[in-house]
Order: sequence, then structure tokens, then C-alpha cells
Amino acid sequence: MSLRTSLLPEKQRALINLLHHISHMLENNSCVCCLTVNFSKAFDTVSHTVLLHKISAFGLPGSIHDWIVSFLIWREQKCVVYGVCSPVLHITHGIAQGSGAGPTLYILMKSDLSTLSSINVISIFTDDISLIVPQYCDVDLTAEFENIQLWATCNKMTISLTLSHTTHTHTHTHL
Repeated sequence: MSLRTSLLPEKQRALINLLHHISHMLENNSCVCCLTVNFSKAFDTVSHTVLLHKISAFGLPGSIHDWIVSFLIWREQKCVVYGVCSPVLHITHGIAQGSGAGPTLYILMKSDLSTLSSINVISIFTDDISLIVPQYCDVDLTAEFENIQLWATCNKMTISLTLSHTTHTHTHTHL
């Protein structure tokens, strides 16, 4: 990543990365499909157990690992309405999206999500992923989406089909 690119906001970097891969694929294909997949209530539904298992596999120093554990677990919540307090509930899911660590932990949650084909590309941006599949490929869009669905199930995540969509990009043909 160049210095110019590293200074851009995250959304712009993600878009530039996506356009780079689509442009590169269009050099050898007349069509590229991009499937944008949205995870329902993504930050709110992250399983602490699943995330901590993944973080343990990174081999982080003990103090960093312990800090992440303390950030995620032993949290409780209650609701008070008109002076009446609900029972205290232990929180086992969710990452604080507005926190400094939240988005990074969410990206770590998706770090093992990969394509079936080395030709296809997954671009991760917060609660969305973009799957890019060229016209000529050994694994089609349907198989790749089934792979994402399997990953979501194994990681206790839910895909929002109403917020997910497909875009087709074609090269310009001259008659």
C-alpha cells in the first residue's frame, strides 16, 4: 500500500481495492460479478466464544490476549424503567462498534473467510464483504456464496439477504 493510499479513509481504501480487482479481472474477461454480502446485526451478534477461539490461534502475547478477553467477557447489562430494574444478564455476544477495538476485532472475526478459488477475491469492509468473480473461473458465484453461507453458519453469523446484492460489470464492446 502506498503512502497516499494509506492516508485515505477506510471506506475509500476499500473502494479503491475493489475497483482495482474488478479492473484487473476485466483485462481477461468481458464480465465480472460482484456480490456484496451484508451480515445482519453484525457487530451485535459476534459470538465471544468463536472470536476468542480465533484470537487464540493468532498467538498474541499474553497481555494483549488477556486485554481482549477482559474487553469481551464478564460484561453484564440491565434495564431500568420507571425505577424498576430488570434482571442482570451476562453478555455473550457483540462487540462495541463505536469503540476503538470493535472494528478491528470484527475484522479478526472474518479473517479466516476465504474464497474457494484463488482467482476470486473477497474484500472485507466492516459488516460487508464483496465477493468478486470473473466470467472465466473454476468456481462460480453460486458455489462461492454457498461457501460464505457455510462460514456464516459455522461462525454463528446471519447473512441479510435483503441487504445483499449482485452487480455485473461488463467491458465496453464496439460494433
